[in-house]
Amino acid sequence: NDGTVLKDGRSEDVAASYLSSGVATAAIREWPDPRRAPGSDAVRLRSVRVLDRNGAIATTIDIRETVAIELEYDVLKSGHVLLPHFSVHTVEGTLAFVGLDQDPEWRGRPRPPGRYRSTGWIPGNLLTEGLMMIGPAMRTVEPDIKHFAERDAVSFQVVDAPGQDTAR
Repeated sequence: NDGTVLKDGRSEDVAASYLSSGVATAAIREWPDPRRAPGSDAVRLRSVRVLDRNGAIATTIDIRETVAIELEYDVLKSGHVLLPHFSVHTVEGTLAFVGLDQDPEWRGRPRPPGRYRSTGWIPGNLLTEGLMMIGPAMRTVEPDIKHFAERDAVSFQVVDAPGQDTAR
């Protein structure tokens, strides 16, 4: 906190302390002021949302259910072939996977200025039980530019109720 260590120990203990401190992330994060939003002069992140299969904000997901990660961003300057993506980490910091927008409409093509949404769907029974942290990011390949990468921007809890018919 402000450059000082608040807790040192096993990752599980430190993560639990962090989550109970009230500073943990929620299932939605927005940047209403584009000047303060993560990004570059070409693209700015406006929001990240965790959604259930009905499109509602979801802080908790049953392990068997599909969950969506939605990135909303503004393209400010054309000429960049953008690669919206997100990482999914456990609360201990283990990378589960990275999802990359492969929309054929924009593959290899620059997007004109405007507001866009990229949504990645995570199938049920893929994630383990526990807190998942989402890191939205945007880059171009040629030239190689990282426009933004926000680690742990939003989170959601995956629950596996006893006696359920999960695939685990």
